[in-house]
Amino acid sequence: MRFAPVFLILGLLGAGCSNVQTPEMPGFLKPTGSTTARQLDVPGQYAGSGSSPHTPKNGEAPPPPSEDELRRTFEARARQADALWQRAEAARGDEAKADIYEDIADDYPEYERAAEARYREGVHRYGEREWMDSIQAFQSYMEVAPVNPNVPEVEEKIYRAALARLAAKGGIFAIFQTDDEALDALRYVALTFPAGRYADDALLTLGRYYQKDPEELQRAMLYFKELLIRYPNSEWSFEARRALGDTYALRDQGTPYHAGFVDRDPREEVPDDERALAHAGPVRSGLVMATEEYDKYLTHPAWDRAES
Repeated sequence: MRFAPVFLILGLLGAGCSNVQTPEMPGFLKPTGSTTARQLDVPGQYAGSGSSPHTPKNGEAPPPPSEDELRRTFEARARQADALWQRAEAARGDEAKADIYEDIADDYPEYERAAEARYREGVHRYGEREWMDSIQAFQSYMEVAPVNPNVPEVEEKIYRAALARLAAKGGIFAIFQTDDEALDALRYVALTFPAGRYADDALLTLGRYYQKDPEELQRAMLYFKELLIRYPNSEWSFEARRALGDTYALRDQGTPYHAGFVDRDPREEVPDDERALAHAGPVRSGLVMATEEYDKYLTHPAWDRAES
């Protein structure tokens, strides 16, 4: 019973404090079960102090711009692009012009002359002998404007830029250079402009390139064959026929290996079953196949045209 006075004192203190008035606490500090929290009004809590109808609320995305705002933005960007266009036309030198046209095409894709800017970039890069940059610009142009009045020029410039890039390889930085991009550009010409003037030229160039590498003779054969199949009346079919014969002869590995050569597309999977393998094609000597191509070469109509 000696603890009774302590409890009595605590009870009296609690009863005495029940009527003390305390200032209202902010809502986020009130204990659970209190009355509705009072909202804190913090001036400048949002941009515009909450007076703008576009002020986002907590957890809400800003409203989309109005049609008038979009129109004004579009018109302002068009004026900026026009100013750049005028700067490009007034600039001196292919490099300066190409840089500005590139900025227009990159930064203002919605501009009505953005595609033409990309084309002009390619033309001036070509004039500056920046072969791969010009090819990339022309390819980008064809992506955004596949139907355009400049297709013949674009095809020719991509083809000639690829040739120039292959011929220019060398110098002290040759160790860091590869021909892959130029070869891809030639393949691009053959695939993108099949009815153009340089698709057969590109195939012949690819075949000749790989013919120089003993490890790539098979690939050279494919390009020569593709040229002969797709363009039998090409001015280069005469040359491709002889080149194919040369490649067959180069690919021959001598008498002990004659029986191991099969004239078939190496991209096809070789069947495992022996009966299926019999339908893969006759096993023939590379020299025999070369002789057949030379016979076709000698009877080519180009000989008659040359004699006349």
